[in-house]
Amino acid sequence: GRKVKLPAGFAMELADGKTRFPLAEWAKMGVRNTDGSSLPDKDIRAAITFPGKPDEGAYMVYDNYDVILKWNRSRYFATAVGTLSDEIAEQ
Repeated sequence: GRKVKLPAGFAMELADGKTRFPLAEWAKMGVRNTDGSSLPDKDIRAAITFPGKPDEGAYMVYDNYDVILKWNRSRYFATAVGTLSDEIAEQ
């Protein structure tokens, strides 16, 4: 997953962690990386969720997020696992 920036006027009901669209569709809705750059040009489906409160940031998540949630239902935990694994992969 990745932390993302939602555009003004974003339909928040879509950020339920279950509604999935291809990355290109999210991009058409104005969803961007936090640095303002475009989402990757990959043919994968993703959902948007908030691990905590909406003002703490939105995350775009993939199928592996759901697998983590089957083991531990905490969105904080699943987001932390994903973030940590990204950090380890960059080393």
